[in-house]
Amino acid sequence: MAERARAKRKTKKDGNGIGHNGGPMLGDRQKRQVYERWLGKIEHADVRYEAARDIAKTRKGELGQIYEAAKADGCNIDAIKEARKKHKLDHLTVAQDYDDMGFILRVMKSPLAEQLNLFAKPERDEETNVAMAGELAGRRGDSIDENPHQVGTAFFVTWRAAHERGQRALQDGLRE
Repeated sequence: MAERARAKRKTKKDGNGIGHNGGPMLGDRQKRQVYERWLGKIEHADVRYEAARDIAKTRKGELGQIYEAAKADGCNIDAIKEARKKHKLDHLTVAQDYDDMGFILRVMKSPLAEQLNLFAKPERDEETNVAMAGELAGRRGDSIDENPHQVGTAFFVTWRAAHERGQRALQDGLRE
């Protein structure tokens, strides 16, 4: 134990002490070359960023004007934005979120779910439900052996194929 404690106390004698960003100590000439190399790249990237920012600002203004015109014509802008946002998401996740929100509102005994019936359980055919369950299980990382359907049935095959899609989506998400 004492040997390990002593081994940890060893310090490097190459100048990489506290407050140093690592690497060998550079002379003024080498340091200048490093800064010259990076300053040019930074300046180039900054100019490109500023140009893109100006274009984005102009486009955002145009989008705002279009939203204002649509609002003046009677459109519900918040609903449009929310619908567009949901449409860009994974549709399986949106469907599951909708189901979960309806369930939570029913647990809360909310008028949204009970009286207005806004979040009624959507009627989907059984094969769609099986596919959704399989893909969600795959995205969660559940084992393919957790398939609840009888081996060889159509639902077993559907769940398994959807689980594999979910696994691919999970893997793709990890790569990003």
